[in-house]
Amino acid sequence: MLFALLLQILLHIGSISCTRNTLPELNPLSPKSPVPENNLLGRASSPTPSLQLKGYVNIIVDLSQFRSISIPEGKRLNINILGGNWTNPDGSLLAKIIPNIGGEQGYIDATNVFHLDVRYVVQFVSDNKYGYVQAKGPGKIGASNKVIQTVETDSTANLTFNNRLLYSPGIFSGNCLTAPIWAL
Repeated sequence: MLFALLLQILLHIGSISCTRNTLPELNPLSPKSPVPENNLLGRASSPTPSLQLKGYVNIIVDLSQFRSISIPEGKRLNINILGGNWTNPDGSLLAKIIPNIGGEQGYIDATNVFHLDVRYVVQFVSDNKYGYVQAKGPGKIGASNKVIQTVETDSTANLTFNNRLLYSPGIFSGNCLTAPIWAL
């Protein structure tokens, strides 16, 4: 929910910054407001941002060591990441996922919505530098999930991942999660 709200705010800011007028009055209740009423409902009237395919992520998890605890919101999960990789759009190896660092810490709420919260570390093959990755988003187990990833790295060859929202609508098959990586 937080990332969806963040994306809506970014879209709104983008639509304001693209106008040629001076700073508009932002009173959404004003009949002459430059903000269309449907923006208040989350339906942006500005163009949809373009997505750039950056590659694919494949994550292998250890479902045999699945741990959960009851919490007020539902059930908190803890799942270990065994490894995996990121590949470029052409299929070449971009980074390896370091095993046993991070993992899934999300929860399933009372309405059976899965709130993904994954942290893991990749090692880029171009310069052997590391990247810290966090993935969050809502979804359903066994269905495509709406996941936003962020990366922090000092890899000079991969600085384009820093400060970018990466959209990765992934799906589980067995103990493997596979998703494209789209940069917003």
